[in-house]
Amino acid sequence: MIEGHIRRTSVPTIFIFSDVYEGKHRPDDLERLIPPHILYSHLVKILPIQPVTKSKMKKCLESIAKAEKLDPLSSEITDEIHLSSRGDLRHAIFNIQFQYGALKKAAKSCRSATNFGDMSKRD
Repeated sequence: MIEGHIRRTSVPTIFIFSDVYEGKHRPDDLERLIPPHILYSHLVKILPIQPVTKSKMKKCLESIAKAEKLDPLSSEITDEIHLSSRGDLRHAIFNIQFQYGALKKAAKSCRSATNFGDMSKRD
């Protein structure tokens, strides 16, 4: 399917391949998705992306937290996220979305349960 698309399209198509745990791609991982005769042809350009530095990631994550009206992120949290994401900013953003999404959902659930049990708020 990918091979047919790459051969037929006249519009550039971007596939993002990220292996956070290895820090870089292994050719055989890509070759399982795209046949080698296509992957290494003139039709495909592989662009390695360097990891984001800790200071740039911290600045970006703090900006996102502020824009989303989240509590400020501590240095410990940003350091931990940078370490676990190995400089992959997309992974770091997903991490924050997951953590804060889970916290918001738990808080909403807790408020609902508390309001349900509070007889003084009923008519």
